[in-house]
Amino acid sequence: MSSATIYKIDKKGYLLFGLVKTVSGFGIGIDPYIQIQEKDMNSTINDALKKVLEIDNAKRVADPKNWDEHSK
Repeated sequence: MSSATIYKIDKKGYLLFGLVKTVSGFGIGIDPYIQIQEKDMNSTINDALKKVLEIDNAKRVADPKNWDEHSK
């Protein structure tokens, strides 16, 4: 099952991205990262959600070598 995350960023709108599992089984964010301004949320949310959910759920990516850098 594909999954996505939506963060509301105060005064900056929303950030949407898909999730994928690493080889070790941790869930991490994956491109595309889509930022939507709050004023545009209603008109673009459907397309943005479809885009971030296009990930292949069976896909596994390598564990990040530097978690601090990945978290940025």
